[in-house]
Amino acid sequence: MSGFPVLRPNPWLILPVLLCAMAALDTARCMQKQWNFYHGAVLLLLYADLMILLALTIFFVIPYTGLTL
Repeated sequence: MSGFPVLRPNPWLILPVLLCAMAALDTARCMQKQWNFYHGAVLLLLYADLMILLALTIFFVIPYTGLTL
């Protein structure tokens, strides 16, 4: 019903990418200048946000390039 093998570009997919970018910026705002375990935990969460942002960006860009995964 959804035409599964056919990847169609959808500009609405930019919304999760922007939301994730805003979340990563909010996480980066919590960084402290001095190193402690709180700083390390925020850094770990920031890396997780960046991995999610990369995955969402790939899923957004692939239909526009014509490549398939």
